[in-house]
This record gives sequence, C-alpha cells and structure tokens, in this order.
Amino acid sequence: NQLVRKIDTDNHVICFNPSKHGKITGSRFLAVLGKDNYTSDFKAACLIARIYSEFEPTKYTEAGDKIEPIIRSYVRDNWDVLLKDRMSLSEGDVITVEEPVDKRDCHYDHFGSEPIFGGLVDGYLRLNGTRKAILEIKTSSHRDDWADGKVPEGYLLQASLYAELAGLDTIVFAVGFLEDEDYDEPEAWVPTDDNTKIVVMHKKDISEEMEYAEDWFKRFILRGMTPKWTDRDECVIDNFIQREVTFLSGGLVCTINKLIDSYGKCDTSEMENEIKQALAGKMLTDNDRIKYEHNGYVFQVKKVDGQCVLTITRS
Repeated sequence: NQLVRKIDTDNHVICFNPSKHGKITGSRFLAVLGKDNYTSDFKAACLIARIYSEFEPTKYTEAGDKIEPIIRSYVRDNWDVLLKDRMSLSEGDVITVEEPVDKRDCHYDHFGSEPIFGGLVDGYLRLNGTRKAILEIKTSSHRDDWADGKVPEGYLLQASLYAELAGLDTIVFAVGFLEDEDYDEPEAWVPTDDNTKIVVMHKKDISEEMEYAEDWFKRFILRGMTPKWTDRDECVIDNFIQREVTFLSGGLVCTINKLIDSYGKCDTSEMENEIKQALAGKMLTDNDRIKYEHNGYVFQVKKVDGQCVLTITRS
C-alpha cells in the first residue's frame, strides 16, 4: 500500500500519508468512541486513512440492501397510518419521503461539505414540503432489541450524527424484522404491521461525542498515525503483513519473526535456508523485493541473479 509509510511494530502503530483520508461515518463514529464490539478505533483509523479495506458482502448486508427500498416505499405509501399519531401531525399535514441521493452520484457521502464527519442516510421525511426528519431503515432478526420503543445505542448514535449534520431534530426508524428464510430471498419480503416497526425519536445530544471524535481525528488521521493496535486487531495486522510481505503464509511470517528474534544470538542458517526455499519460486524477477519490520529490525529479501539474498538490519 503506497499510503503506508511505516509499520511500527515496537510502538504498535502504523504511519501513513494522510493526504487521501476519508471521514468519520456513522459506523466508524461508534468505533472511534469505543462503542463498537467488532471494530476498534485502530481499525477505524485504518479504514478512514484508506490503508485498509474490508467489506465482504454477507447474506445480512445483501438482504439489508434489497429490503431498504421496500421499507422506504412502505413508509411512503402508508405514512398516514404509520406516522400521524407518532409524529403528532395535525389535520391536513402531509408527509412525503425524500429519496436519498444515489451514493455513486455523491462520492458515497451525503455530507460532502463537512470536513470530518460524513456518511449515507436512508432518506428524509418532509412535512408539508419541508424536511422534518431523518429516515433510518434497519433490518433485524432480534425483536427484543427494539422492544418497548427501545433503539440499540449504536443505531441511535449513528442516526443522531446524521440528524446533527442535516440540521434536523427528529429521527424516524423503520425496522423490518426478518426470519431465517427471508435472508434467502429478501426481494420477496413484504412489510406488514407484524414484521415492521416504526420508532420516532428526538435525536440524542451527542455534542460531547462529536467533540471527542473531532479531537481523535485531528490527533491521529490528520497527523498520519493510527492509535495503538492491540491483540484485538490481530486480523488487521496480519493483513498488513500479508501486503508488506506479499504472498507469504502465516507460518512463514512466524518463521521470519523467529529468525529476526534469534538474529545474532544463535545459528540461524537453517531458518534462512527454509525462508529462501519457500520464496525461491515466488519471487520471479530481480525487481521483486520483500521488506518487513519486526522488533526494531528490517528483514529484506531481494532476488539477485536468480538467487534470493536475505538481509537483516536495524531499523
């Protein structure tokens, strides 16, 4: 990755060129705040810095993408039943659903003028022609998470961020509850009173959270350095190692680490030969080179006259 300047294994940080960074979106907002069970702020920084990407579609994300427009149409066609009482509408009031700008037409960001925060909304609700609320569409197989008017904290924080950026106070959640078989054929899912829930809420005051996230952005992203990684980030670090030392297996990386740790302390010729043999058929030209840092040392392999030449130096 050309944006990566250094993988500092001593301090557990990655230094990068900050010129191509992205923004703090709703999902990354949670990670920055330490409220995401699946993503650390280190991983969020790598994503924002665009030095790492990880999005493999699953049946859940694919179902969400296909059902989102179905729920939006359901709200549009049934707003008088779904929203009249929940939004305390007066006689003669009319709600319309505003479609979001296609993500490909706005560079995947509905808040392009914002320097730090961004993201994509699912739509807006207009009251008598004026934007009144953010529309957040969700799919879930866990009804209990939404019982008694509850909204999962993560979703509320994300939606409140988008409401704040849009200058709105009201959030309307439209949640479709799916059974296992619905994930196999999501386009056939039909919203009903039983499987769809509407929750209208005032946005949460997130001024402190936004201030913290803005400071975090300036401290790490604009300076071109990630927060420290931990054992939780092992999969992300493995990805960087795989990119830095292209086509190496996890086992070979472990051998390289062992070689570096043993360097100058004992005879390492056997390990060196093992590494050279493993790489001999993979490094095809004299332009091929592998560079990898570990514990203050730089491990390099070059191909010279058809032979793998291995060097270890202090970084």
